[in-house]
Amino acid sequence: MQNGFIGFFFQAQLQLTEVLYSPKVGYTLISIGKLDKKGFSATFSDGKCIIHGPDGKRVGEVPKNMKGLYRVEHEGEQANSAVETLTLDQLHRRMGHISPAIAQKLIKDGFVTGVRLEYMPSGELHFCESCTYAKAT
Repeated sequence: MQNGFIGFFFQAQLQLTEVLYSPKVGYTLISIGKLDKKGFSATFSDGKCIIHGPDGKRVGEVPKNMKGLYRVEHEGEQANSAVETLTLDQLHRRMGHISPAIAQKLIKDGFVTGVRLEYMPSGELHFCESCTYAKAT
């Protein structure tokens, strides 16, 4: 879980805690129940969701889109994520000793992000004592 900041329609910020991050999801979901628990309130009317803080001040306004969803628009925002370079052997171990071919496919297909594989001329996995022991038992 992470902390996140959401910019609303009029540039106010609201700190969200205990959020789940999924890079494949192109929208932000906000739990009204979690906001309520923190003392916030939300009013839905005229095609907008207006959020007020515990002090009663207006925190944000989220417009309703054509599909009827109240959607936070992120204009021009982009997260810069660090990319770590690993050998195939390191990735194999970090992913719980999965098949090296599967580990490569997960990166190639975009299911694992933030990792780049170091080029190895032979492309061979080093001897993995843990895998050998597990196979023997």
